[in-house]
Amino acid sequence: MILSLLELLPGGMAAVIKTFIAQNNFDKKVIIPFITHGGGCKYKIAEDIQKLLPKAKVLVPFAVYQTQP
Repeated sequence: MILSLLELLPGGMAAVIKTFIAQNNFDKKVIIPFITHGGGCKYKIAEDIQKLLPKAKVLVPFAVYQTQP
C-alpha cells in the first residue's frame, strides 16, 4: 500500500525520503519534517507524510529557507 501511495505523490518529497518511508516502520513514532528550500514551495510534506504513515504523529515541519547570494 505504501509504495502505491508514494507513486501518487508527485514532486515535493525526494525519492530517497519516499524509499526511507517505504522501508521502515513508523507506527507510534513522532516525526518532525526538516525541510530546506530555496524559494520553491514547501508543498504539503507534513500532510503527505501523514497520509503515508497514519499511525505516526507528524508535527509541524521545521523549514529553512536560503537563496543564492
